[in-house]
Amino acid sequence: MSDTNVPNPTFGPNGFIAPAQSAILAGVAADWNAAFGGNLNTDPRTPQGQIIASTTAIIGDKDDQFVLYTNLVDPAFSYGRMQDAIARIYFI
Repeated sequence: MSDTNVPNPTFGPNGFIAPAQSAILAGVAADWNAAFGGNLNTDPRTPQGQIIASTTAIIGDKDDQFVLYTNLVDPAFSYGRMQDAIARIYFI
């Protein structure tokens, strides 16, 4: 049993894949709705809707950063300091 309805990044043939923002929003809204008994108004114009939207943005940003940093380990997708670090590891 899962503790949350928010989807996690998945691993596919080309690396990690972050879930869509709409899926994250639906998961966060479902979690908040369940926590408050199922009658919560999740309209974005309400205070709870703003909290849900903010939480969704935070989770989405975390997922995007996770995907970025895991992709930076691959020399084909790396740039900047991470590319320099990979070159240093391989004595290039």
